[in-house]
Amino acid sequence: MFEKEQKNTCCNGDNCKESQKPKLKTEFNLIQINSTPESKASCQDDCCSAEFKPKGDESDLSEVTGHKSEFRVHGMDCPACALTIEKSIGQLEHIKNVSVNYSTGKMQVVAENPSVLEKLPAEMKKLGYTLEPIESKGNVRIYTIEGMDCSSCALTLENHLKQHPSVKSVSVNFSTGKMRIEHDNSVEEIMKEVEKAGYKASLVSNRRAEAEMSTTQSSNNLLVLSGVLLLFGFLGSLTDISPFMVNVLYAISILIGGYKPAKSAYYAIKSRSLDMNVLMTAAVIGAVMIGEWLEGATVVWLFALGNALQTKSIEKTRNSIRSLLDLAPPEAWVKQGRDLVRKSVEEVAIGDIIVVKPGDKIPLDGEVVQGESSVNQAPITGESIPVDKQIGDTVYAGTINEHGSLEIKVTKLVEDTTISKIIHLVEEA
Repeated sequence: MFEKEQKNTCCNGDNCKESQKPKLKTEFNLIQINSTPESKASCQDDCCSAEFKPKGDESDLSEVTGHKSEFRVHGMDCPACALTIEKSIGQLEHIKNVSVNYSTGKMQVVAENPSVLEKLPAEMKKLGYTLEPIESKGNVRIYTIEGMDCSSCALTLENHLKQHPSVKSVSVNFSTGKMRIEHDNSVEEIMKEVEKAGYKASLVSNRRAEAEMSTTQSSNNLLVLSGVLLLFGFLGSLTDISPFMVNVLYAISILIGGYKPAKSAYYAIKSRSLDMNVLMTAAVIGAVMIGEWLEGATVVWLFALGNALQTKSIEKTRNSIRSLLDLAPPEAWVKQGRDLVRKSVEEVAIGDIIVVKPGDKIPLDGEVVQGESSVNQAPITGESIPVDKQIGDTVYAGTINEHGSLEIKVTKLVEDTTISKIIHLVEEA
């Protein structure tokens, strides 16, 4: 729209040097003017060339060269807002292409230099909108990691993967047991690299495909067995049992309880990072070398006990996060004409109308456009009494529609809902 007006302005009549406002008459004469050799000869502006491409043409966006960036636009109320933004941003100097999608709430911009992109948030603020840069995800994937005992294990895994040439960035969160990594190679290769570091990885395909951690019962059994051998060795040292047999019991206790920390220490050294697994392993080896088997076995067992207690505490935190994920339903009933279509919440766009029946959970944040009901917002706001909702009121994903059918206009994508932000804050805490 903007480009059409700009072309009319510079190609209006025979006088190309004068700046005139576009009129309806010049729009009708556009083809005739451009088709005449005299007009082409007299107007040498770039916008009159045959190679000109409209800035708002989204289909040509991939073919336009320059610095490309994507933003999320907040504050748009209708498709006309998207058109206004395209016209206004398109008038800025050094902007080669701009496309705004109202349904997704996103804006794509191609500029001649990156410095222009830095000024866009201020320009959008003048128009009454808020602009948020969207980081290019590329090949970013999320994995669940099994086998980590402490935050040092997460650091060891990070250092190990950073040495791989195909890995661009990696972040391991011990509390959630997740790894966020950007890589160019296959998923199978990443899993093999994680196994080389002594852990096990599984890909999270979507926000609800939480890989369940393997049971810790076997680890607890090894902890108990190591403690029993340590106790027998200590009691044997108080009786007439030979010192050799006592040391054998201590040695078996050390091997059972210290195998996993020693393995983690090996990969930590291999990744050129020192953690408490390395320190503990060095202490046990030193105790054995000087003949203090009891002290070595005791250090191993206490270390394993501490890891077991920490794992139990962390698992409670992960279960709490999983319960937050279950608050919002994974699917929504989307109104398309007179029909209701069941879609995944990831496929629902901004502006779509979803229908929530009595007793159902609201899948996405939005605004009520039809119907009245009471909504239980306790999972989000903590309010003990249901809140009455009518046309124009805001509702949140994860809340429960008590009675009455509601038609809701989606205002936020699934990753931008209030419950999604709460989950993110909990994970990063």
